[in-house]
Amino acid sequence: KGNLLVGPMTRVMSPRSSPDGAALAFLTLVSGRSQVAVMKHTSGDWNVLTKRADAGSVFKVCWSRDGDRLFFDRVTDVPRGIFSVPPLGGEERAVLEDAQAPEALPDGSLLVVKRDAARNFQIHRFRPDSGALTPVGPALVAEGGTFTLRAFPDGKTALFWGRLAGSADSARRVYELDLGNGKAKPFAPQLPLAPPLAIAADGKSVLAFVTVGDLQQSIAVTPNGEQG
Repeated sequence: KGNLLVGPMTRVMSPRSSPDGAALAFLTLVSGRSQVAVMKHTSGDWNVLTKRADAGSVFKVCWSRDGDRLFFDRVTDVPRGIFSVPPLGGEERAVLEDAQAPEALPDGSLLVVKRDAARNFQIHRFRPDSGALTPVGPALVAEGGTFTLRAFPDGKTALFWGRLAGSADSARRVYELDLGNGKAKPFAPQLPLAPPLAIAADGKSVLAFVTVGDLQQSIAVTPNGEQG
């Protein structure tokens, strides 16, 4: 899911388009480890940006909203945390330890995920300029090694997929999180949505997978459950 091919031999994972639409960031395997690469849409040329063979695989990547940096995470081996690298190449830089799933917001802050004292996942807003770190929303059961998180273009709302900690509801769902008040509610609760998640070009509907029996289909859906 979420994979495609660039050229005859390169598998692309977790693609993210740049804010100006001129480039595509993605993950690709290099010597058995997933690394960050960038491709120019006009030429099709692409380069691997993260080249450390002694560090863990990358799982999530996103663009800063101004397109000047790429943020990515490593959640296995060491060092664990969130890092940044220029899209034209250069040294990677540590941004935040023991965090994952970076998602950029318009004000320059990041949504990130850390584990709380009970080892649950907790979404935080992180400000790289000041180092301020603030929890947002409910805690979630840490049922896997990585976390799915997407922010809407306006920076007011985000989506995540998981199971709320302490809830009697045992199902994993897609939730809509109000970043202002921290309240979360199911997104299109009548549909069995699952990752990967992406915000559509209209900035309102969501691209997700829905499973019916043994079939899985990618659909666009609005918060009220209307399918595109």
